Formats: sequence, C-alpha cells, structure tokens
Amino acid sequence: MNLLFYGSLRDHDILTWVTGPEILDHFWKTTEMPDWQAYYVEGAGFPVLLPEPNALVKVDLYQSLTEEQMARLNAYEGDDYRLEYWDTPDGRFYFYRGQNTLRASRQIWHLEGFQSHHKALFLKQLVAWQVPRFSKLP
Repeated sequence: MNLLFYGSLRDHDILTWVTGPEILDHFWKTTEMPDWQAYYVEGAGFPVLLPEPNALVKVDLYQSLTEEQMARLNAYEGDDYRLEYWDTPDGRFYFYRGQNTLRASRQIWHLEGFQSHHKALFLKQLVAWQVPRFSKLP
C-alpha cells in the first residue's frame, strides 16, 4: 500500500520506532498536498489534517508498504484516525485522517516546530503509550 505522512510520522526517529528502519527504503519523495492543512490537536504536539481551500501541506510519500508495517501503523494510529486517500498524477496514496474525537486548534503544525518543541516529550510518551498496543500484534 502507498501511504503519505503529514505529521509526526514525517520524523524518521518516530517513523522507524513505529515501523522499523526498513520503511525508509520505501520513501519516494516529499511533495505538497493542495487544499489541506495540518493543525495541532488541542493540547497535543501532533497534528490533524483538515481540508482547507488554497492551502498546501508538506507530505512524505512512501510506496509499497508491507503488511507488517501497515499493522504497526494501524496500531499506532488507533481508533482516532481512519485511512482515506489522495489521488495524485503518480497514483493513489492513503493517509490517516483524524476523526471527530480530535479537536484541531487553529495553530498550523510544522515538522520543524514539532521537532524543536514537542518531539522529546512525544518520544517519551510514545514508549509508554504504544508498547501495550504493539504487544497485541502477531
């Protein structure tokens, strides 16, 4: 499956912690997705993607992810996100879109701001939060 990442999974430390380092071999390119914007979730360091006319959000495109990588990503995203797709001239790419359980702030999310202000705490919380989810995987 082809996926695009717009948020914390654009950070290679987080992405490889979730899926394993082999995922970096599936990276294709960084591009911009029109008419969408990433906003911080209220009270959190991670984003939610919302449709927004005339906006552009940077995304990383990955091709041909394995079933194991997808299982780990699904466990990571949990019930707060569901897969949707974006058709590009280069093919269809799926992305995890936040559900109504996540309230977006009006502050635009950028990878660089996340890395400098939120990443260290996010990684610490990730270990405690995700290990139980991953323990249920085959």
